[in-house]
Amino acid sequence: MLIALTWLMLSTLIGATAFFGAGVVVALIAGGGVRDRIGRWYISMGQAALRNSALVVRETGSLVLSTVSFDPKYGGDKSTIDGVTGHWRDPLSVKSKLAGKEFGIGLEGASCYISPLAAEVGDEGARRLEQGWLGSQFTDTGDETVTLDYSIPERPQVMDLRKAEQFLKGSCKRRWGKLSNKWAEISQEKFHENISVGQSLLWIGAFAAGVGLAFIVMKYGVQGGGGGGGVEVPIIITALSIPAVPNRDRVRAVLTSTRAQLVYLALGTVAIGVGMIAAAGLLYGLWSGVAVTVGLLVGASTPYLYVRILFTPAGKLPLGKAFFILGQLTFGAGVLCRRVDGQYEWGRLREDDSGLFMRLDSGRRVDIDGERESLPKVAWAPLAVIEDKQRANMEQFTVDETFRDVRPDPVRDAMVETPVALADGGQGWHLDASKLEQWARDTAGNELPRSGRRKAFEEKGGQQQLSQLWTMIGAGVLCVIGFAMTAGVMLL
Repeated sequence: MLIALTWLMLSTLIGATAFFGAGVVVALIAGGGVRDRIGRWYISMGQAALRNSALVVRETGSLVLSTVSFDPKYGGDKSTIDGVTGHWRDPLSVKSKLAGKEFGIGLEGASCYISPLAAEVGDEGARRLEQGWLGSQFTDTGDETVTLDYSIPERPQVMDLRKAEQFLKGSCKRRWGKLSNKWAEISQEKFHENISVGQSLLWIGAFAAGVGLAFIVMKYGVQGGGGGGGVEVPIIITALSIPAVPNRDRVRAVLTSTRAQLVYLALGTVAIGVGMIAAAGLLYGLWSGVAVTVGLLVGASTPYLYVRILFTPAGKLPLGKAFFILGQLTFGAGVLCRRVDGQYEWGRLREDDSGLFMRLDSGRRVDIDGERESLPKVAWAPLAVIEDKQRANMEQFTVDETFRDVRPDPVRDAMVETPVALADGGQGWHLDASKLEQWARDTAGNELPRSGRRKAFEEKGGQQQLSQLWTMIGAGVLCVIGFAMTAGVMLL
């Protein structure tokens, strides 16, 4: 029985290890399609563990994963990074899903979610503003021309996502909502005192006024009166392309396809498990074979059940990051792509003679402009963060034939007449800066600090324990007492 128990513990450990690490080992020797499938499975498990996550763009430019939770009081997602709690709102409507779970990209130094496209247009738009290209100009003859159009490359660019901050309107930071809440709470502390300093001074003054009045009346026979007072209230691997399957041999194509390789993997896994069970049963008896069977099933299924069925009640972040690390190691180099429909896909970065590219789950190829060497590392491997650009998602920002007499001027942040709209003549996507301005409007405004202040007033707000009525009554009584006491003493 002791041997069977030993086999149970050993097989459970082997089953759990195989669940986490077998995919990486197999991917090292399998084809590109298998690597992509296994890596995406790891990513989906990581997202299932985190459930609601964000890729955080640190102020240093590095990228890290973090869990987030919706905070209704602030109208945004709360996250804690290096012990600092802050919030991201979604005015750009770019938070979406990755592997079926909520996901977004947030700047450590800003108060809203961003997208790779925001970084692209922000970088190019800021450069055009600095060069004086965008906005209103006057010709030598005094005629006004307005340039509100510029172009960005047609293919997705690997950008420094910190450039998206140049696209946002406003200067609100991620932590300002929490900071505003704290300041508002401090401002309310005095309202929870029984007697405030102002009330105490008013009562002392009332008593002193009564004493002084009595002294004047008794000594000089002068009658007078006193008065009252008020209270004021103060108030952010080397990529391997999928091997080209020779069409000359249909049988070979089927046998070497990604699906076939996955079948081989499944059969090999089953064969190894059956071999262990048979070896334990033949060498150490029936109970040892049963123990190995139970151990392998428990070890291999427990992590899956813990994440998918129990929804990871504890250890979300470390377990989720572990799956993302395994996924990235399987890819060797990954790509996080925001698709045309707004959903995110995390896949393998590939490369051929045409450059870097990614295969979406639909099979469509997305070409990428960028250098592998310049990619930041996420979960121990390089990651390119891009946004697919197609007519379906770019048409809302491109120049059309509709002429507008008045459009927002991105230089002066005001409306300006547009007698002439000039194009820059560049290649790629021809953008209308006025449409981008409408998209960026109120992205980093004051709504987050205002929410923090409202939260403090709702939860910590109060009023003085003694109302103004009772304060004035008390002042009057003390004034009378002071007058009577002083008059009595002087009569003696």
